[in-house]
Amino acid sequence: MGKEKYVDILLKFNNKQITVKEFVDFMNADEDFQKILNKSLKSYLAPSDTSVVDRINEEFAKIGTPNEKFTVDTHTSTSLFDIHFFVKELIAKKYSKFLSQEDVCKAVLIAITEMSKMYDAEKDVEEYIKTNIINKMPKFEKLADAVKYAKARVNELFVCEKGNPNWAQSCEWPFDRQGNPMKFLSQKRNGEKVEYTFVDIKTNEKKIIVQYY
Repeated sequence: MGKEKYVDILLKFNNKQITVKEFVDFMNADEDFQKILNKSLKSYLAPSDTSVVDRINEEFAKIGTPNEKFTVDTHTSTSLFDIHFFVKELIAKKYSKFLSQEDVCKAVLIAITEMSKMYDAEKDVEEYIKTNIINKMPKFEKLADAVKYAKARVNELFVCEKGNPNWAQSCEWPFDRQGNPMKFLSQKRNGEKVEYTFVDIKTNEKKIIVQYY
């Protein structure tokens, strides 16, 4: 029963069904869970870190403070990103075999939509990913392998001429008339306005997506 309990709390946090505080409170109240975190994720610590539990508590304490930093690519705080990283690694490393196929698909979709060029993808983009990548991918014993495979397929299907789009808001990747992702060419910023230029590789028809910071 203990393993199922940990899978449940990890998935709920990963799927944003509970708050960071609820997860941290659970962690601090369960010594066995702390041991699992420290033992399983020791290799992911920096030389200055004492334990995974301490690191998570330190990162949690930073959230909402004046020193909190946000990353350009993920649009989220570095502290929250680090906590989610540990959770994802623990699921992938220790508990992936306990997950249902539905939970695997959810976890893979979340991992994909946290990529820079897929950040917080719009529903039509999510549906394309589910239909054409996640629902068609082979079964993997490890969640990390499923995520790796799915991200590689994203990079094959959502093509960029040079760098990835750095979305000011959510990912609004456009599709051509056949329902395929258009190719990303470039972006141009003017003050708070950003223009993202895409092209249909078959017809050379271009489309510009406009967002604002």
